[in-house]
Amino acid sequence: MKKRPLFSLTFIILIAMVVIAIAPLTIFNIQGFRDFFYSETENYLIESCTLMKNLFPEYTSADKTALAGLAAKAAESTTLRVTIISADGNVLADSHNEPADMNNHADRPEIQGAMSSGYGASIRNSATMAHEMMYAAIKIDFTDGKSGTLRLARSLAEIQSSVRRITRNTLLICFIALGLAAWISYIVAG
Repeated sequence: MKKRPLFSLTFIILIAMVVIAIAPLTIFNIQGFRDFFYSETENYLIESCTLMKNLFPEYTSADKTALAGLAAKAAESTTLRVTIISADGNVLADSHNEPADMNNHADRPEIQGAMSSGYGASIRNSATMAHEMMYAAIKIDFTDGKSGTLRLARSLAEIQSSVRRITRNTLLICFIALGLAAWISYIVAG
């Protein structure tokens, strides 16, 4: 009769040890993958901004038609949204929307960061695109002596889908490992 409680106690202790070992590692890996994808996306946006910045010595802040053409041309071969914003936050050009229909962007974190330190980034839901986006902006100078920001944005839907897929696969592996550990624990406890 006393053999059964000892078996149960041993089995529970072995399973608890496996769960304590696997759970933090699983959480750490899932968070690590998410952080890696987000960091790589931010770096890509900043590098793309820097490349595009080299085109701006040719433009004045008043040449909205040329700026709109530049934003549209830059966005047509990528999945990025390109926005050119004046120093006071007014949208001068946008690859996906009419600037006149857009709110002032002076309060956006990436714009504030770009204007104060040359670079800014943020993640939030887009009011005009209706889903979560990553934004990166850098300060630019126009030929008329005025400054502004060049902002690129990318939807995070694809990245979030990849993170969900990795999460599912990681959890599946953990449950298989837990099942295997339970079977071994059952044998050892016996």
